[in-house]
Amino acid sequence: MSKSTTSCFPDINVWLALVVERHVCNAAASRWWNGNKAETIGFCRFTQLGLLRHLTNAATMKGNPLTSRQAWEVFKTLANDERVSFFPEWPGLDTLLETYSDIDRPATNLWGDAYLAAYAAVNDATLVSFDKGFAKFPVKTLILRQ
Repeated sequence: MSKSTTSCFPDINVWLALVVERHVCNAAASRWWNGNKAETIGFCRFTQLGLLRHLTNAATMKGNPLTSRQAWEVFKTLANDERVSFFPEWPGLDTLLETYSDIDRPATNLWGDAYLAAYAAVNDATLVSFDKGFAKFPVKTLILRQ
């Protein structure tokens, strides 16, 4: 596990709000980003691909999607921040994912959230999101408000 006690792991919704100025949550994401004292702010492949996917989606971008090339440039700008890195997939991830998704009913929307919660947990990072649903997982969370 990561030894840093000041790591943050933003949900896709935070990354998107941060980079899209007209996003309804841009001000809140920007306040968090600019006031954040974390040593490390982490991406994983899931959050990277989610950000790239949303930036190039016409519906998400209200009719103004970016090209794939433009989306990569946005990602690279974030990745060039000295605090930003890719968090590793530690061996305990699958065990936690199974634990967090162990419910006795169909739950299509559970998988991504359970994965992100497990990912934050194995990296000893605070999961940052606008989604209050993350409170159901036993991980450090920071729920931002608009």
